[in-house]
Amino acid sequence: MNLTEKILARNAVKVAVRLFFEHREYVEIETPSFVISPDMASNLSYFTSELKTLDGRKMVGALVTSPEYSLKKIVASGVPCIFEFARVWRNCEPRDETHAPEFTMLEFYRLGMTFEEGMNETMNFFEFVTREINGKPFVSWKNKTYDLSDWDVWYIPNLFRDLVGIHDLTNPTRDTYIEALERHKLDYREDDSISDLFHRLFLKFVEPKVASSQHPVVVAHYPRHEASLAKINKDGYAERFEIFIGGLEMCNAYGELTDANE
Repeated sequence: MNLTEKILARNAVKVAVRLFFEHREYVEIETPSFVISPDMASNLSYFTSELKTLDGRKMVGALVTSPEYSLKKIVASGVPCIFEFARVWRNCEPRDETHAPEFTMLEFYRLGMTFEEGMNETMNFFEFVTREINGKPFVSWKNKTYDLSDWDVWYIPNLFRDLVGIHDLTNPTRDTYIEALERHKLDYREDDSISDLFHRLFLKFVEPKVASSQHPVVVAHYPRHEASLAKINKDGYAERFEIFIGGLEMCNAYGELTDANE
């Protein structure tokens, strides 16, 4: 694909995305790229810069790693369905075919949807956009073709039970994961956080299964220590899901936590 073809293909994607949200009465938003507080996620690094005004004042800020904070302010102000094509920046990332320090992120919010409705909305999004571009819901990646109308939906507690041998993830501890790592003769570090230990097992057992699927995959219901700003459901798991196509992570989504005390 030459440069002209890439530009036209990218434009076709954006046209199809906007059409999907227009049909569902979402409002397109533009939020700031340079802000005082870009992100609080410990696993993300950002680019900092200094603003200087004509009267000599200075302000240190950064380029956003995600439009999340600004979009949540808009939802909270009373605009219930919004989306944005945001230009975002991330420092200290790999340089390869799936990573770049500057890229476009699509983020959208809809008030009033349940977690399951949010999963369905997102799966429908991928199918709609692909149909609009290709005339059918098929997409190719690394010499494989995936039907985006036919999904595998897998749940973390079941995956860890069947693949790792951990039968209860409602309140796991570091020892829960260390015992599993040692049982499977896998390495870990003494200073690993509980999240580090979880991801060692996830990368070893879950990601290969996801990557080998002949279907696009939804992975849902993470343990509570992976909740971030997601709700905890009645069964004790985070209302969080990720979507993978050919093993490539396409999205990370939440049933958003709205209880300030929690």
